[in-house]
Amino acid sequence: MCNDVATAKRVAESAWWQVMYQTFEEPSGKRRGNGSAARESTKVLLSKQQFLDFLRLVKEPRTIAFMLSFLAKLYNSTASGESSANIFIEHSDYWSKPFDGSALNVVYLSECLETTLNNAMRLNPINAFWLRAYADFKYARGQYNDAFVLYMETCVACSDCLTRLLPDNVVDDMMWVKVQRCLREGGFITLAAIVCQLMRDPAEHYVESAKAIVDSGGITLDVCVAYAPLIYDLNLVEFLVDAFERLGFSRKAELFLKGISVQETNSSNSPMSHDRWRRRENFLRVLCAHAFQIHS
Repeated sequence: MCNDVATAKRVAESAWWQVMYQTFEEPSGKRRGNGSAARESTKVLLSKQQFLDFLRLVKEPRTIAFMLSFLAKLYNSTASGESSANIFIEHSDYWSKPFDGSALNVVYLSECLETTLNNAMRLNPINAFWLRAYADFKYARGQYNDAFVLYMETCVACSDCLTRLLPDNVVDDMMWVKVQRCLREGGFITLAAIVCQLMRDPAEHYVESAKAIVDSGGITLDVCVAYAPLIYDLNLVEFLVDAFERLGFSRKAELFLKGISVQETNSSNSPMSHDRWRRRENFLRVLCAHAFQIHS
């Protein structure tokens, strides 16, 4: 594959797409007397098995990146408009035209994606773009614990082990929404709520996070108020305090308020920015320790 986006886009939307689309189509159901699919051999230039065999042999990074973008674009077209079911696409600019996923064979498409992602991980297990795509794939299949681990590996890979800011082109709010779902599925309700503060636009997620705490009845597998010193979002604390007061856990509400009401978090203080960064960094480390099962 070439490095030129315009050339890659031209190839993707012309010859490549015309050749490959029929390989991913759902069988029509028309059968010959011997049980084989009618017309398949005449329509498809590359059979499903041939393409899978090809994917297993691909080792060139740019080709893998192209394949992942292509397969993820196809997969997303079958997601019925559910953005949370979409898979991250590194080179979305290759595919400007929308795909009609109604006729695609989703089972075969999933097999192709998994094959390519496994191959990508063997080639470069610290590629943040590939890790994010793999995490989204696991999430879409309901494998929430595996997805959570891969999301945190993505953060580590794209930030030089959490020493730099997380880049917008890899880590976005949708990823954190999915991380929240992964944590809730595991019973870590408080930890999931605090993830709100990592989002660029957290406002619309405060209510949902507080509601999840109320709906849980305060039963959570995480350490709850021990996370209070890691919170730097005052708005989030207000929702958490309200949720615990509704449950009758006034002591927990007080501890969350105490954790946030230290001198550095006051907006009139110059050290506020440094303290927010420190708390954010520590919270990311806690999430990673939780994902990687590191206990001090």
